[in-house]
Amino acid sequence: MPFKTREQALAIAVSMGCPVGAHKNEEGEWMPCRSLSAYQKAKSKTHKSFKAPMNIAKELRQLGHEIPKEGFTFAELTDIETAIHASGNITKSVSWINDIFEEFEDVKKNTENESFAVNTEICKVDQALGLVLGWAIICKKDDEEYFDLQGDHIPEISMLEASTDFMLNSRMAKDMHLADGELPGSIVFAFPMTTEVAKSFGIETQTTGLMIAMKPDDPDILGKFASGEYTGFSIGGRRIPEFDEEID
Repeated sequence: MPFKTREQALAIAVSMGCPVGAHKNEEGEWMPCRSLSAYQKAKSKTHKSFKAPMNIAKELRQLGHEIPKEGFTFAELTDIETAIHASGNITKSVSWINDIFEEFEDVKKNTENESFAVNTEICKVDQALGLVLGWAIICKKDDEEYFDLQGDHIPEISMLEASTDFMLNSRMAKDMHLADGELPGSIVFAFPMTTEVAKSFGIETQTTGLMIAMKPDDPDILGKFASGEYTGFSIGGRRIPEFDEEID
């Protein structure tokens, strides 16, 4: 996406992880990154965070927003834009955020409808309490990123964001992902075990992810877990754009 000024292109270059720089395209318009090849390489990758240029970071701090060291996620930028609009202060920060949204709209369209399923194993069935306990999501094993048999991987930050929304708004389980197998409110406990959380609690673990306890409303479902017919959880969802901080 071309920009009218070099400053706009530089701001997006910083956000994309390019070495600070900008170049002009054949039409004489400003583009992020020092060269077309660097820009195309950055665009070909998906990202999970955006770092704000110094002037934007300063303005956001003045508006009361914290600046995460690892950069803003797409969702955080959306919330900030909404808050700024609600306050009636249309600032340079809004322009920067809108430029990012426009720059990566094609990535969003190409990824937002891609579905996935992550499969994990249960750890314990407590028939007295009617609970099935296990990892709903595994992010890492032995300090390595965990990929299931389908090749799906959920980073810790994505797990935190998704599980927060899930526990606030759903907590629903389904029997084999079938619509008529819904078990409303059956996730009664959930704890996010990330590398940082484990460290803060003084817990040593080789596995990180989301630990849950499911309480099936149907005794037959509990029986299938207890008998070993059901051996794990399968987490389904849809991908949203993911933006990496670093560009090789």
